[in-house]
Amino acid sequence: MSNIFSGVYVVGGLRDHPNMQKFEHTLIEILSAGIRIFQFRAKEDLCDRDHLLWARRIRAITREHGAYFFVNDRPDICVLCDADGMHIGPRDFEVEDIRKIIGQDRMLGVSCHNAQDFQKYKQSSNVNYLSVGPIYATDCKKIPDPIVGTDLLRHCLQETDLPIVAIGGITPLNLRNVLETGVDCIGVIRGIWTASHPHLAAKEYLSFFNRH
Repeated sequence: MSNIFSGVYVVGGLRDHPNMQKFEHTLIEILSAGIRIFQFRAKEDLCDRDHLLWARRIRAITREHGAYFFVNDRPDICVLCDADGMHIGPRDFEVEDIRKIIGQDRMLGVSCHNAQDFQKYKQSSNVNYLSVGPIYATDCKKIPDPIVGTDLLRHCLQETDLPIVAIGGITPLNLRNVLETGVDCIGVIRGIWTASHPHLAAKEYLSFFNRH
């Protein structure tokens, strides 16, 4: 399982690409560049039917490109679109309850925004990976979580065998510092998903792993 979570994990939503044609074009660009994990994070006010419509289309595109697809927050959408897994926050449903819905074959990731979150999930048999962050300042949330820096990231890497995804404000300018912690996977939102040239941006991030 751990080899899945290496390289760059892209998170994208509709806020910057509300048009399906533009969304699909951007998604295909980054997958063609080599991105192999994509999470659909629809925080916008989508009705359930539209949410599922978008998720099913993303599932089709990611499958065509051999990429893993995760749905944020919605176990029902995850199952109905046949996603590879889902991702939740530390204060969403309990992971045991999520497992009852998505089953044992799909992957489940949980965000950890502090040491307390990490302690709760670091040995959970219901979790397949943990994301840790924000490592640096980011404006991807209306109310950002406090910056955790690389110190918490190093601690987490030492205390669990679960794959760790570092996320939050990671750019080509600070990526080398993040990789020096020993983390194998980073999560990126704005740096790739909203870039002027998503394909080139994805290539730039991936190049750090090719030479690391």
